[in-house]
Amino acid sequence: KNNRKTTSQSLSFYKNKIRLKVQGDLNKNLQMTFRDNSARALKKISEEWAMKPKYKFTAYISDQFKKPRSLILMWETKKRRTWMPKDLIVNNKVPFVQEMAHVYLPNNNRFLAEGVSVYLQEKIGECKCHPNFEKSIEMALGNNYKNANLLELDLIALPEELEQDDPKLDTTMSHLVAGSFVKYLIKEYGISRFKKLYKETRFRPKKQRVYDTGRYAYIYDKPLEELQEDWKSWVFTIIS
Repeated sequence: KNNRKTTSQSLSFYKNKIRLKVQGDLNKNLQMTFRDNSARALKKISEEWAMKPKYKFTAYISDQFKKPRSLILMWETKKRRTWMPKDLIVNNKVPFVQEMAHVYLPNNNRFLAEGVSVYLQEKIGECKCHPNFEKSIEMALGNNYKNANLLELDLIALPEELEQDDPKLDTTMSHLVAGSFVKYLIKEYGISRFKKLYKETRFRPKKQRVYDTGRYAYIYDKPLEELQEDWKSWVFTIIS
């Protein structure tokens, strides 16, 4: 059993957690829509993860930003904030769940942090966004799962990029691998065990640390090498 408790608050509770700072011109309607959608995403994450957000964060919106930035920004500054490109808001392409997951469920292990955000975006997000867009995580990953080295990815700590030496497993593919593996662990072993794993590498701004992969065996009774093979078999059955 997952022992999941439902967290339910009014949307206004979540809207009060969000401050906006706009650089340049963005009309009030788009600002209100962005805040509403951010609050809705945070509400969904809170209910899915059975947690109650305790702090506020600031979203900086500008046409100078090229892509959303939350996880690394918070690690570097020790402040709860996100950078959001204006064009994503105007074109309705904001990955709200991914960014809210980075703000409220950050982790020092880059592999798991990105995995959680991609997994939650697929499960409860409304935007068909990067990295899987219209497809399931596994279908977007395709046969690239075969070359994935989870032991290598798990050694990546903030602020390093999530990518492997294999040219077929660029940053996008590595994000898909992470999302799929987190999805596999939660589906096969439950959210409670995964939360224990996630706590082992809790978010510590400005502290870079590589964690022992032995924590997987402690929590799942299987080393990461064996979990990797099980996950690859699982992906194969989905895409075949």
